[in-house]
Amino acid sequence: MAYLNGICGEGSPASGPSSSRLSEACPSPASAVASMRLLFISDYHLPQAHRGVEVNTHALCTALQAEGCSAAVLARLRPQGLLGAWSRAKLKLSSRRRLWTAERLAGYATYRAWRLEDALEGVIAHAAPDVAVFQGTDRAAAGAAAACGVPVLLYFHIIPHWPDVPALPRGRYLANSRFCQRRMGERHGIDCAVVPPIVPAEPYRTRVTPEEVTVVGLSRDKGGEIVLGAAERLPEIPFRIFANDPHGGGRGDRLLQRAAQLPNVRLNPPQHSNAALYRRSRLIFAPSQWEETWGRVVTEAQVNGIPAIASDRGGLPEAVGEGGLCLPHDAPVGEWARAIEEAFRDPVAYQRYREGVHRSRARRITAPESVTAALLGQARRLVDTAGKAARAPEASPC
Repeated sequence: MAYLNGICGEGSPASGPSSSRLSEACPSPASAVASMRLLFISDYHLPQAHRGVEVNTHALCTALQAEGCSAAVLARLRPQGLLGAWSRAKLKLSSRRRLWTAERLAGYATYRAWRLEDALEGVIAHAAPDVAVFQGTDRAAAGAAAACGVPVLLYFHIIPHWPDVPALPRGRYLANSRFCQRRMGERHGIDCAVVPPIVPAEPYRTRVTPEEVTVVGLSRDKGGEIVLGAAERLPEIPFRIFANDPHGGGRGDRLLQRAAQLPNVRLNPPQHSNAALYRRSRLIFAPSQWEETWGRVVTEAQVNGIPAIASDRGGLPEAVGEGGLCLPHDAPVGEWARAIEEAFRDPVAYQRYREGVHRSRARRITAPESVTAALLGQARRLVDTAGKAARAPEASPC
């Protein structure tokens, strides 16, 4: 089958180009950084999940490999779908009783296992990374990563509900925004370096017909009640809502049922063709009620000069910058509706938002060259520190 063409051989390195090929590709003085081998450890990965962190990880791996680095991912396995069925069969038939499978469907090695902590030792031995980058939400897996024997970057994309944060004797904490950096410092007393999300322009660039309000995800946490309340007050303005949870369920289903009754609302399934999200978008609407550490959809839309109206929660103000408006998350629905109406009816206000998008700091700091430089800089410091510690002479006995 075609989907098996990317499966890694059991005895072959699954983590990318060989070190000799890397050195040939990067013969400059920066080759030590360019030839880094990184293993990203995540809850799930494409194509079995398609949330912001999976999209970000894929973009990072792709950008790192373009610079001559080796990137790989270890993620939890979901049993559903063709890939899940193949992986289950592979695990059952493994003569070595391995706890993980590996494939290269995304262009780099992706290891999958039922439990990250059980597979970590074997994957580390197989992939041989210089640095592991843990970005999952499971505290036990984070602890296993911290003790995995290689330098670790513990990279926070959300604020985890952990009682504590594992100590990193050979590592560093990272946060994806200044908000996340500040919140992790307040809750756990740790100092995080900031490495923003990576948002390459090309996958999102498209010709835009600016005629709709675009909403990605409809849930209570994402301000679904506000979205539908604003749509009800603005019957002449079209809203397009893209679901972000293909499994549905609970409160989200009730919101979708309510949305389906509104004549100016179009409902779309999750959209994995990234540019398609923005082809008719005049405005991103993100009245989130929970503390998102960034607002990826806002930054993606800014590639096309599309502004946003968002809440002041979490890292959304960092993502919006001058390219739109942030309202208090508990503002009355009428205030949200007036802000949207102004963006549609007042060309001066809308042009001001668009000009703010082009001045956006978020676009600069999320560019691939900026993000990979920041991440590789942190990784190189860890490797250098580990090398110095290994070379340090033992203390003389008294």
